[in-house]
Amino acid sequence: MQSLSDTTFTQVAFNPSSNWTGAQVTGATSSAVYMQSLGNSLTASFPGITTTHSGTAQYIIAGLSPGTYTVEIGGTPVSGSPFTVLSGDSTIFFTSTSGALTIH
Repeated sequence: MQSLSDTTFTQVAFNPSSNWTGAQVTGATSSAVYMQSLGNSLTASFPGITTTHSGTAQYIIAGLSPGTYTVEIGGTPVSGSPFTVLSGDSTIFFTSTSGALTIH
């Protein structure tokens, strides 16, 4: 979150498939979205979610197989997309507005 004073949170859980889980957490001054693949395995497939925070949020998507991924919110590529996930990393990090998140 943006600062230590941002301590009151509203959570939205995301469980878009049996292979993914995560949450959107929104405080008084900032938001964050975290998604994680389940089962201790890496995947190149992301089912998509729709975030609803206001302003921008920090996004972390973890559990991706090595490769290159286009990340879009509402059909528009986010800043920095496409992203390259390296072996041993499995994550994508970016800041964006809310909307329908797709990764392909």
